[in-house]
Amino acid sequence: MSRILAATKDSQSALFVQEILQSLSPSHEIFVFAEGMSKTFWKNAGVPLSYEADVDGSSDSKLASELDRINPRLVLTSTSSPAGIEAKIADLAKARRIPLVIFADIWGGVSRIGAKADLLLAFDQQEEDIEAIAYPDIPRVLVGDPMIKKIKDSKNSMRKEIQDHFEHLDQRGLRTLLIVGQGGSYTGAMLEVARQSLLRSSSSWRVIPRVVHPKKPDPTLTNLWNSIAQELGDTVLTIDGGWSTDDVAICSDATISIFSTVLRYAAESGKLALSVSTPETLAGMLKSTSIPYYPPTRIGYVREITGPVNLDEELKVWQAMDRKGRIPFSSTVAREAIEGFL
Repeated sequence: MSRILAATKDSQSALFVQEILQSLSPSHEIFVFAEGMSKTFWKNAGVPLSYEADVDGSSDSKLASELDRINPRLVLTSTSSPAGIEAKIADLAKARRIPLVIFADIWGGVSRIGAKADLLLAFDQQEEDIEAIAYPDIPRVLVGDPMIKKIKDSKNSMRKEIQDHFEHLDQRGLRTLLIVGQGGSYTGAMLEVARQSLLRSSSSWRVIPRVVHPKKPDPTLTNLWNSIAQELGDTVLTIDGGWSTDDVAICSDATISIFSTVLRYAAESGKLALSVSTPETLAGMLKSTSIPYYPPTRIGYVREITGPVNLDEELKVWQAMDRKGRIPFSSTVAREAIEGFL
């Protein structure tokens, strides 16, 4: 029985890693190191943590000694932003010649990990193509996208009050636009496109703001949104009750962002997903993923807009599109990839 150590930071990276670990258990001894939002993810999943890092893990001197104590046969990480413990454990693994496997949870995410992987797992063909260009000498395996099942489960387990709320809006002839920020100056550029798009569209649209990223509080961004919200007036909806942004994206008619994971919740649910592409937002994508565009816009999974649009017209186009299905995660392929590598 081989020892496998996984390290995660964000909840989505934990979701991707969890799928791999479930495909390997109980044939292997599993250890999980976590920091940030992923600590709550693992605890909610009932998975005991072998190590909990500080806020960013950068000053935690016990990380190396804990890695040495476990002495794993393989280290597995995903690609949070910023990578934190994932990048740090990858560096430590490579220094000890422990094989490193990376399962990116976003297109271009491998660039967030400085250490060179020994095996890359890709969640879709686009990501595998990106990895093939950037890392041609590293073996790659397409294992499918864990998000597909996650989104389906979210839809099936959604609180009835959320569904009822959106059904009531629909019955009144109203459309809903979810606006999702990601921090940084590029969110301000996205907000301006959203504002002007609403002004170009029919009066049936209502706005649900999730502008400030929970990991990146930004008073300047908050003030900017407040001024826009004042201009939009009663079209802005205030939703209380702790509804997750993911659930709101599943139910809203449209979601606008830059390269947020929330766009995938909207698109996978058959809702209009808009990625704003301006010089500012493209710079943000490049900095975060080393890719100067948002890959799902190239296959019609998400709509790319370069400026203000009429949301009513965009919705018509989206509803008429024939979108290809995506490949769900395969535990068999993942297990064979890891065990074949071992």
